[in-house]
Amino acid sequence: MNKKLLVTKNGNCQLPNGYTLYWDANQVGGRTYWSDEIPAGVFVWDTVLVSEDTLLAAIVQEHKLLTQEKHGPFPIIGTNQDGHDI
Repeated sequence: MNKKLLVTKNGNCQLPNGYTLYWDANQVGGRTYWSDEIPAGVFVWDTVLVSEDTLLAAIVQEHKLLTQEKHGPFPIIGTNQDGHDI
């Protein structure tokens, strides 16, 4: 399966899952993103409401949780400088 994103002529993004990611400037200087994953469209992200770092952390965490649900917990390989298991 081709995992590349295809940017269309009007600037939208064709996603590998067959849906499209749309965005537009919002009224306060950021962007609002939405997708056609449901017929009426679905809100994805507003750059003014949630920072890029927060969104990325949520995506990474969700991927980790889904992987653990599928394959079991990750093995503990040591501890970080704060003493937490990694």
